[in-house]
Amino acid sequence: MDNRITVGDLVVFGRNNGEKTQGIVIKVNQKTFKIKATETRHKRNGTECSINTVYNVSKSLVKRSASMTAHVNGMTVTMTGYSQAARSNYTVKPNLKKGDTVKFELKGSLVSTKVVRVNPKTVTTENGYRVPFGLLK
Repeated sequence: MDNRITVGDLVVFGRNNGEKTQGIVIKVNQKTFKIKATETRHKRNGTECSINTVYNVSKSLVKRSASMTAHVNGMTVTMTGYSQAARSNYTVKPNLKKGDTVKFELKGSLVSTKVVRVNPKTVTTENGYRVPFGLLK
């Protein structure tokens, strides 16, 4: 089996001595992963980061998860293994077309707008933003 982490893989990230957080890889960069958290994460100052927060994490701090519980679209799903079918359930590629209404978070507030164009990895909105599928709500 290929041990490389790819988009849609279930992972755990965090420092060796610190809190671990579960998530789903939404983008693979040269030195980092963009990971959408599937559970809340606590900060040192006592606040929490909510589910679906996207983190840019160094590859050295990420490990595959053998099984995990994820919260997807308001449902709790327990996943095990790494079959292609399981990964495809978590790869966010909605069936969108021009004119559909989408929502995404921008600077802490929820923006609702219409799709002008559907690109291979993003959608272009009427207010000029190119939003990756993984950040759509």
